[in-house]
Amino acid sequence: MKNLKVGDKVWTIQDGETIVIEIKEDYDFPIITANDKYYTLDGLHYTSDKHPSLFLSNPFKKFEPRFMMVSDNGKNWVKRYVVAEGKMGFMVKFPREETYVSYECAKEIETTTLTRAEIAEKFNVDLENLIIE
Repeated sequence: MKNLKVGDKVWTIQDGETIVIEIKEDYDFPIITANDKYYTLDGLHYTSDKHPSLFLSNPFKKFEPRFMMVSDNGKNWVKRYVVAEGKMGFMVKFPREETYVSYECAKEIETTTLTRAEIAEKFNVDLENLIIE
């Protein structure tokens, strides 16, 4: 990002396509975009970020956002809303916040089809007395 100039188009996780409006030399977060977001020369939005948020162009594949199971180790899975897939993994956006987290692995949520008889057996209920609303 060291060669960026004011007026250059960039892509950020926070805003999508945007423009660099200012570059402040000798600042920890010298790159300022049109929506008043600040970034380091490495593209980080926060110093605690594991991956950059600012790119010269969109690094993610065309992706249909959806709920998926995600994991950092392939063993412990949690359900999250995945918004993008790219070189850094699977990007998850947390509702009500402007927070994004990346996970190494993602898989579709597995569905299970049960019959009325299987449900009755599971809950030890007589099939004739089982009412599903």
